Amino acid sequence: MSAESAPPLLLRHVTVIDATGAQPRQDQRVRIERGRIVSVEPDTGPVPAHALIVNGTGKFLIPGLWDMHVHLAFENWEPFIQPVFFPMLLANGVTGVRDMAGDMSLLLKLRRQIDDGEILGPRLVIAGRELSWLPQDTGQFAVLNAAQARHLVDQLVAAHVNFIKVQDPLSREVYFAVADQARRRRIPFAGHVPYSVTASEASSAGQKSFEHLIGIPEACSTQERELKHSESAAMVRLDPDQHEAAKFFFAAFDSYKPENAAKLFAQLKKRSTWQVPTLVEERSSWTLSGTHRLTDERMRYIPEVTLRWWDSYMNDLAGKRTAEDLASGKKFFDRELVLFRDMHRAGVKFLAGTDAIAMAYVFPGSSLHEELELMVQAGLTPMEALQTATRNPAEYLGVLQDRGTVEAGKVADLVLLNANPLDSIGNTRKIEAVILRGRLFRRHELDAMLSSAAARARESGIN
Repeated sequence: MSAESAPPLLLRHVTVIDATGAQPRQDQRVRIERGRIVSVEPDTGPVPAHALIVNGTGKFLIPGLWDMHVHLAFENWEPFIQPVFFPMLLANGVTGVRDMAGDMSLLLKLRRQIDDGEILGPRLVIAGRELSWLPQDTGQFAVLNAAQARHLVDQLVAAHVNFIKVQDPLSREVYFAVADQARRRRIPFAGHVPYSVTASEASSAGQKSFEHLIGIPEACSTQERELKHSESAAMVRLDPDQHEAAKFFFAAFDSYKPENAAKLFAQLKKRSTWQVPTLVEERSSWTLSGTHRLTDERMRYIPEVTLRWWDSYMNDLAGKRTAEDLASGKKFFDRELVLFRDMHRAGVKFLAGTDAIAMAYVFPGSSLHEELELMVQAGLTPMEALQTATRNPAEYLGVLQDRGTVEAGKVADLVLLNANPLDSIGNTRKIEAVILRGRLFRRHELDAMLSSAAARARESGIN
């Protein structure tokens, strides 16, 4: 059913948390027609005829959630994106995602099919492929010089991707060629801060977002240049020892200088260089151990091909960790939470992202709720955390006039909760219904989506 053919939807007696920062408004009537919010007003007066009425008594309406860092379309995952990953996202209230690189032709097809109403899925903002130095998979372009960098930016623009993604191992020549060509072609670029440039340089070059806090600890250090040089040299050697590489990050925190941090944070705020810390991914990266699959009820939704991807990560890195490594990893992650807190206090802007599904045990949909909980743990208020997945993505994407908050005239991507997320951010998990493009999916329909996803995953080889 399209938004145009759906009957008007009327949510009655609902508490609206519009994500603008305003206080919740109780006993509201929210009218939705043709996929948009027509009105948000006190629930008084006659009820319009021919409307589908939802009783929102005791319930809380928030904007649809965005995961601003996912990887949906790696090799061999195509059979599971629509029947497994999309239901996991939608059933968890995720109505939009920013895909950071994968199979470009597949992502372009999925975006078109979703936009045309051919398939049901979250809104997709995509990079297509990422620009790297040496391709490791189908999601990367190898870029060896400035001329090639400019050509590939043009090629991605011609393919109608939404932004350009940069990776760690880019030379300075290539990085600044990408930045210049992206500016010329008026397309944002985002991603990792390469080892060859500093965080300040990346911000000055116009990189719109940094992922995973990469480059931030070094920039707050008294040894930034030396650390970046060592990291770049290790990448050139293709050093496979990630334990050895981790020493650079610890050295950065050990030489942390508050004055350097304050200077960087002021620049990031002034230039609106957004941060996507992917705390849930960082926690996995630094604290996972062992080579046995995690016991988690969500594992039943994950296809065997994805589990093998996760197993590879666990065997290559986490399986080699000693007790000392785990203690150090926990200490490092705790420092990242403090770094996140300090950046937030300085006014740096944040987006919620998880790195699902590329990182082991970062689940589509549900891990976004974990990300919000980690943000609150690190010092954000529940409203601020909620905004990193609602209002902030809309502002970042330049569509705040169209979505991101619960206001008249905006797209009707909404989540109806059974508990107040401002009392506890964990209440974003308590989903009664999801509204996507004005179409209502009640709890039993969401549960049916998940049951179907689990069945499809079992067919792939899960016992």
